[in-house]
Amino acid sequence: SLTTASSAQTRAPAPATADPATRAFNAGQYDQVEALLKAATDPRSVALRARAAIARGRYADAEMMLAGSAASAPGSDAALEFGLLQMYLGRRAEATRTLQGVLNRSEDSSPRDLMRMGLAARGLEKFQEANGYLRDASGLAPDDPAINTAWGELFLEKYNRADAVKSFQAALRVDADYVPARLGLAKATIEENPPVAKQALEKVLGTNPNYVPAHLLIAELALDDRRRDEAQASIKKALEINPNSLEARALDAAIANLEGRSADFQRIVAEILKINPLYGEVYRVAGDHAARNYRFDEAVDLTRRGLMIDQNNWQAYNNLGMHLLRTGDEPGARKALETAFKADPYDVVTYNSLSMLDTVDKFETIREGDLVVRLQPDEAAVMREVVMPLAQQALATLSKQWDFKPQGPILVEMFPKHDDFAVRTIGLPGFLGALGACFGRVVTLDSPRARPPGEFSWESTLWHEMAHVITVQMSNQRIPRWLTEGISVFEERRARPEWGREMEVPFAQALEQGKLMKLRALNEGFSDPRLISLTYYQTSLLVDHIVATYGEPKLRDLVRAYGRGLEDEAALKAALNVSFDQLQSSFDAKL
Repeated sequence: SLTTASSAQTRAPAPATADPATRAFNAGQYDQVEALLKAATDPRSVALRARAAIARGRYADAEMMLAGSAASAPGSDAALEFGLLQMYLGRRAEATRTLQGVLNRSEDSSPRDLMRMGLAARGLEKFQEANGYLRDASGLAPDDPAINTAWGELFLEKYNRADAVKSFQAALRVDADYVPARLGLAKATIEENPPVAKQALEKVLGTNPNYVPAHLLIAELALDDRRRDEAQASIKKALEINPNSLEARALDAAIANLEGRSADFQRIVAEILKINPLYGEVYRVAGDHAARNYRFDEAVDLTRRGLMIDQNNWQAYNNLGMHLLRTGDEPGARKALETAFKADPYDVVTYNSLSMLDTVDKFETIREGDLVVRLQPDEAAVMREVVMPLAQQALATLSKQWDFKPQGPILVEMFPKHDDFAVRTIGLPGFLGALGACFGRVVTLDSPRARPPGEFSWESTLWHEMAHVITVQMSNQRIPRWLTEGISVFEERRARPEWGREMEVPFAQALEQGKLMKLRALNEGFSDPRLISLTYYQTSLLVDHIVATYGEPKLRDLVRAYGRGLEDEAALKAALNVSFDQLQSSFDAKL
């Protein structure tokens, strides 16, 4: 893995980050940067002026500014910026020559020289070299926000979140308004605590309202909560600032794909490929968002299309491996992950996933009809006698109740080590609070040995996940999380009353205090560690209410409505003939 610095050798004074042009750039005042530096000819000033042009999508103007300085000073900031721009535009042979020139010609003495070399090495995907240069730069200038942020971004790219957070915090201790560090900290904490990440993003845009990466991260968060209109609004803001942002356009294309607007999707892809003919990333991003919406077969197809354009997109091979794991194609997943690992052995998700597959290869496999159960050998003798019968019972009962036969084979894998379950599910250890997961045809869960006795019921967890098999497949992988989780908890209680979650008192207290989530915001509750248990319980009561008020056939109609591509408001109208606001009112009255 990439390693952190040892103790700093020589403490250099903090760099001058308060010059007017740098301050203007950090605040997103790009016209001001242009005005301040128009007459400057030194490579560092030319590079900053070009970065202001790049931030507004004026790539040709930036190239004209940079070309002369890069040629006369091939180890300079201008040469670095020129090489990174060439790489961004898909001119890889030119970019490689330029960035290699930065590595060959830099003085390799000052912290800024070392940072420049680190960024050039990262641009060339020489990650270990990049880490070494940035580590040495940080050792010489531990109070430099730009160096610490660059190092943190490298850690974050390789999923080393703990060290990324340390680097971003070190940068912010020196300059609390340094926008790239503030954004990096938001990215590093977004999985564990989205509300805190959102607060960090608000601070970023308070300092720099023209910072495109912040607008796009807000769009990503909105998409994870299925708030596509809000995501589209953030993307629109980003494109107003930089109409040629490949990242913004790729996210726009991903939404078009999610909404079934295939003509729009193809048009946006064509526009992107005019800017960068090698930007297969647009298909990888679309595949990533399809996967976040449980459309894993579609994600596989999209990611492969991206790799046809760019066979050197190692992140796409990693993503392909994860998507294939979620469709149950473990041999295909291994092949894709091994390809990624050969090119980039520092990606923690790839390494973890391959190690996990080595473990799973030793599992015992039991097949009966459309069900495949895989168990750790030490547990198989006992667990095979209870897991397969319960899985069969759940599938038969739920299929009859829902009048739906799911597509098989359905793979169930049970892990005696929680971190193995976490890696099988999300690629990283941790995943605290989770007991099981379902991807449509694949179910993963903790075995009884993964947690202390009495802490959870593996039986109710398995039944819960088998209910997801039904609703996820029945909706063509399009059901929102609030509904599929609510149904699964509802089905736990229906199967065995003793499986009901012990949330009555906390829920009653939250109700009395007015702290319940509004129905439109329920999806957000699943990503907030403070609200997740309450949200599970609330969604199950909402399903109870729908069944009691409209009947089970109407609940089935609602699930199928999502399968036709309808979203919340339209699906509720089609299936129940109510709006979200009307459902909110009747649910409030019921509570």
